[in-house]
Amino acid sequence: LPLPSSISTPSESKPVAPPLEHTINEFEESLRGFERSRTSDSSRRKAVSRMKRLLTQVKNAISSERAKPVEVHPPSPSHDLNNVPRHYICSITLEVFSDPVFADDGYTYERRAIERWFQYNDTSPLTGQPVRSKHLIPNHNLRSQVYEFMERRKQSLRREEGGACPVPSAPV
Repeated sequence: LPLPSSISTPSESKPVAPPLEHTINEFEESLRGFERSRTSDSSRRKAVSRMKRLLTQVKNAISSERAKPVEVHPPSPSHDLNNVPRHYICSITLEVFSDPVFADDGYTYERRAIERWFQYNDTSPLTGQPVRSKHLIPNHNLRSQVYEFMERRKQSLRREEGGACPVPSAPV
């Protein structure tokens, strides 16, 4: 899943191991070689040694991916959040909801952000407590409220940008 615009992982971090898909392919090749080399003990030892090395790389890649911190950046100035009710803002992305969902912890999050969180965590992002389920329920009521609020806000901004509409004067 792509990350919401305000969530990113550090680009400076270098992978501990080759990409996981490549390592898994190498592991499968070694396993096939092991299965084919039933006659030579040295071939078997080499294959076992290679599979152990690859398995270590897979474990390192997985733990490295889980350990990557998720950085939350404040919204850009173009996302002016003045006068936006706090409950219309996702606690993970710090942006106005577009697809709010209820999580097992009782809180509402932006769908893409909480799905990303649950890829690497079994806990609530707000409480840190374990969640019993990663099932998400759409928060249709909040989605409607946010939509109505944003529409009223757009209309208000248009009026402010355009200035006061001239009122035609009555003929004298």
